[in-house]
Amino acid sequence: MRNEIYKVDLTDWKKRQEIMLDLLHQGIVINDREIRTWAEEQNEDWYKGTSEFYIAHSQNGYKQTTDRNEILDSAKDLKKKGINMLQKYWKVVRKLNKDHEREVYISLFDDIHETLMEVDHE
Repeated sequence: MRNEIYKVDLTDWKKRQEIMLDLLHQGIVINDREIRTWAEEQNEDWYKGTSEFYIAHSQNGYKQTTDRNEILDSAKDLKKKGINMLQKYWKVVRKLNKDHEREVYISLFDDIHETLMEVDHE
């Protein structure tokens, strides 16, 4: 699947549907999840230094880039999404703790700390 996406020109921003259509014209059928997985795998290679380009993602779509500002903007978007997800998680934890006060107390900090430690050791 990774090689199939390389057949799409991502030097300019391209929406998911455009990527899927470009590939369909080449006889390749791919779904949303495969595009997201490809971008994640590509960026893992970039983190490790085995790829020279990063796949930036934003409301503009996807773009293959080495531009520091585009990469930083994409990372800021990831941070914003991550904080939003943590806020939703905390609302759930807070509600569960309130409803089940005498049962198991769920600590937000412990969960986040464990997760960050896992990432730090990769």
